[in-house]
Amino acid sequence: MDRFFKKVMDMLPPDKIYHIFDDIDTITKRLKVKYGFLRGYIKYVDIKHELILPYVMSNPDKNWNWNTLQNIFYRIIYNTERSDYVEFLCKHHDKITIWNKLTKFVSADFIQKHPDKNWDWKSISVNEFDINFLIQNKQFSMLSEHNDLTLDIVEKNIEEEWNWVVLTRNTPFKLIEERLDGRKWKWDIGVILRSKPVTLEFIKNVFAEMPWAFSYIGLEINPHITIDIVEDLIDEKWNFDFAQLVENGIIGVNFFVKYPEKINGCVLQELSKYCPIESVIQHFPEVVDLYYFETDIAQNKHITMKDIKSNIDNINVFTMFHCNTFEYMEQRIKYRTQSLYVIQKSPLSSEIVRHICETYL
Repeated sequence: MDRFFKKVMDMLPPDKIYHIFDDIDTITKRLKVKYGFLRGYIKYVDIKHELILPYVMSNPDKNWNWNTLQNIFYRIIYNTERSDYVEFLCKHHDKITIWNKLTKFVSADFIQKHPDKNWDWKSISVNEFDINFLIQNKQFSMLSEHNDLTLDIVEKNIEEEWNWVVLTRNTPFKLIEERLDGRKWKWDIGVILRSKPVTLEFIKNVFAEMPWAFSYIGLEINPHITIDIVEDLIDEKWNFDFAQLVENGIIGVNFFVKYPEKINGCVLQELSKYCPIESVIQHFPEVVDLYYFETDIAQNKHITMKDIKSNIDNINVFTMFHCNTFEYMEQRIKYRTQSLYVIQKSPLSSEIVRHICETYL
């Protein structure tokens, strides 16, 4: 087959070779009579891969249609990562235009030798490149993730388009504190408030330097936030998500006894999920009237048998069997599948629910 194909290719005039990928029939028209079987066979096999590409690599100076040819090479490289095909395209790089597709298949060394190609910089592993190369090519967003990047380099190029979310995430909090000038250092306040070990003094400095930071949401999920910070800022412009603070264990029942004006339906729902149930009901009896109370109380990690017996009419037993500390009890229920189906689907009497709880929990 290779012998026939090579003979066909060698017979084609130069002006026909350019169109070989646009009209595959051109290959066989001259030999249709002499080699009648060839036409059907070529359409059956992947001729472009098995025959044409090796021939092209052996005869790169022919008048090929490189626009089509490069995409054929790319499809094979994408599926097989053929290094010999990549090397061929790099060797004839002046005829290739789809470097954005080929970026992740070529070496960092080749990219640094040819920085003006239309590379897909986002797909490149940044730490493979020298910092000076990235600066020279103004790839500052990419440089933001480099392991060897220093704040001195950032400061010398402060007006460039850095990825400040990445810079903020990767910079130690102490260094951020020393560079809080929002007109120069454009730290991502959201990242700081969500994850950095912020102090009350720092937060007040942020508000002084950047008043618009009040509009950010995120301090509630910061693992370093304390109840003292919340109480100090409670009368500020900050609009705390108190329900989120309850979920994160930062505040609880006593906080809302002290600040009852901060109570709302969402807060009550989180209190019934995450705080001791007896205390919640004692101080906020209206919680039992919430629509989701029976489900929320069943998920509570602090639930006790006393809570179960006291609120047996308000507990979603099916939910309780599948949540937190009672999950393992599901295995102990006699006729488990049938019982759980009844618990889930039917409005059971208090006596039946109490019996299930006292017998199997």
